[in-house]
Amino acid sequence: MGYSCTRKASDTEHKWQEACRKSTGSSNSWQDKTGSYFYEVGRENDDGAITGTVYRNLPDGYCRRSGSFRIEPDGSVTRAPAFLKTAGAS
Repeated sequence: MGYSCTRKASDTEHKWQEACRKSTGSSNSWQDKTGSYFYEVGRENDDGAITGTVYRNLPDGYCRRSGSFRIEPDGSVTRAPAFLKTAGAS
């Protein structure tokens, strides 16, 4: 069983995964000047969008919720950290 979303939304998330792999070697985490982060995809959306949560890694081995993201059915990013917005635009 897989995750249902539109092809364009999936293409945008694949761009994110490529950018994350270049940054950290992992498909859903990245490092920037403000810290180390990762994202988790949430539940399916009826409209074909991809939504989820962004977490920041803390020095003690824990993490804290840092925000959220939304990839629209047309592949555009309406809510995400700058690193992911930039990766999705390329």
